[in-house]
Amino acid sequence: MKVFNLSYIFALLLLLGCMPEDPRDLVSNERAIESFFIPGYQVGPAEIDRKTTRSEVYIYLVEGMDLSAVSPKIEVSRGSTIIPASERPVDLTNKKTTYTVTSASGENREWTVFARTFSNAIDGKWFLSNPVQLFYHIGEGESWGWSGQKNLEWSIPGFEYANDNSLTFKTLGVDEKGNVFGEGRYDEGADGQFETFERGDCDDNPFDYAPYYGHMVQGDFEWVHDLSDDVIIFTQGDHVVRTMPLEWSDDSKIAFNLAFSPEAYDLGWCAAVNDVLELNFGKRYFYPFIKEGENPPVVDPEEPTIPATSPISLNGDWGITDIGFWPSASNDICADLDNILKFSNESYDAVSGILAGDFVYDAGEDGVLTDVSQDAWRVFPERGTFELKVLEDPEDATSRKHWAMTFHGNDGSSLEVDGAIEGEGADDLVFKFNGGKDLSTGNEVDAHWYKFQRNHVGKNPCNDDSGFGDFISGNWGRYGGTAVLSYYDGDHKQYPGAEIDNDNTYTFSNVVEDGKYLRGDITVDAGADGQIFDAGTHTLRNGTFTFEADRLGEWGEQYGFFTLHTADGQTVQYKNTANWFGDFQIKFDKDGKEIYYRIGKQ
Repeated sequence: MKVFNLSYIFALLLLLGCMPEDPRDLVSNERAIESFFIPGYQVGPAEIDRKTTRSEVYIYLVEGMDLSAVSPKIEVSRGSTIIPASERPVDLTNKKTTYTVTSASGENREWTVFARTFSNAIDGKWFLSNPVQLFYHIGEGESWGWSGQKNLEWSIPGFEYANDNSLTFKTLGVDEKGNVFGEGRYDEGADGQFETFERGDCDDNPFDYAPYYGHMVQGDFEWVHDLSDDVIIFTQGDHVVRTMPLEWSDDSKIAFNLAFSPEAYDLGWCAAVNDVLELNFGKRYFYPFIKEGENPPVVDPEEPTIPATSPISLNGDWGITDIGFWPSASNDICADLDNILKFSNESYDAVSGILAGDFVYDAGEDGVLTDVSQDAWRVFPERGTFELKVLEDPEDATSRKHWAMTFHGNDGSSLEVDGAIEGEGADDLVFKFNGGKDLSTGNEVDAHWYKFQRNHVGKNPCNDDSGFGDFISGNWGRYGGTAVLSYYDGDHKQYPGAEIDNDNTYTFSNVVEDGKYLRGDITVDAGADGQIFDAGTHTLRNGTFTFEADRLGEWGEQYGFFTLHTADGQTVQYKNTANWFGDFQIKFDKDGKEIYYRIGKQ
């Protein structure tokens, strides 16, 4: 037995001794074509299809080119060789040729290369199927933000001249990177006019939006289709314009959106003119083109469905976190911010999809209910019944776009939420009302909204002229999905390296209210990672604080001044502080930017 074991061990050692020290010295049987490209002829990368019974390469070439002596660049498996060699001229006139790849171990594999004619989907003449569209998003990342899509001519009237224009592409060849190029024309159509870009700005002064919304080339141009990013690059002399990625309607490729990014954020906020604000915060605008002689694809939207159970329960108390108006400002809404909407006795009908029950609209701590007959916005009846229709969107079960709410007052009044019903999860609800003329009063009504949160208890911010009360006591942390330490550049962005603060908790305790001052202790918990980002002098850390109330903003937001007194005796003054209904921002300057801690009540 011992002899057998010794013989076995000796044989094993002999085998190991014969193995190469470097695994790369192993003789490989691999004999594959790994890449195949013909500069100046081939469109995009090759399609390599290796099966047990065949090995094939498919390439796409622009029609009409001389293929009698093309020189492909070929990469093969490590240690293998190929015949004909890489960059050696071959004849592809018959759209087919063969190669033999020999592995390092001497085994052969034959590969067949097939050349197919590239048909460029954008070639031909295109017309607009609809007016040029604008997609905007205002207050992105904010609880009060909103977005939408509209005809751009509603905001810039000169865009109506685009409606009869046409766009033509003609492919001429392919460049060394495999991108196709050609020539084309954007024509002014029957009216003989291209779109124009002038309109009034926030102050109704004439303003030319061409640098932001005039990207579309006018007249003759040259173009390159960058296939790596699927964008078109237009060139007119020294003028170069890059589109956003092409958006095809479907696989038929008879319609596409040609989109551009306006990048107009530098024009800033415009508090009173809705159209201008939407232009300044436009995310993209696009020309919806359809091929000459084609009809737009027909998309049958799925009908909303009735869920078996209600996706939400309203029973309980709901406090107001925000009341917003557009295009005006606050409309003196202080008295309503402590009101409570109480739902009870709800039941759900799975046949109609209606959640019904009773409601009471309570005046809150100040005992004041807005008199609906005197004010130009919708106010809920004091008590009665409600009906919430909760139809479900087949494409998005969380969407509330098919919901509808009606309040029936015991006094005979009826209030329908004629705008959107929004909110996320079980504890957030937003009722939006459209603007226009109030038929009952004849008054012009602003578009406006109420934002409710379950069990929230609001406060009338106008009752105390000296301060805002103790809004700060408690634990604060990351606000929603945003970063704790942020800066603003078109939208809220995380300060580089500060992601370690996103699990921090900031606790304000032992708060004493003294007129317009709040004083107390601040404790910073570093969270699970045990780290706090070093923001220099303005790093929030353990100590005491003073908050001095300054003013209420036009929507009831609370502005003030925050001072940190650190445990080691430093006094740190922050430049500005704003509490947007639980969205608390403590601001300071760093590296030429306005930086802010952005925290929410936990």
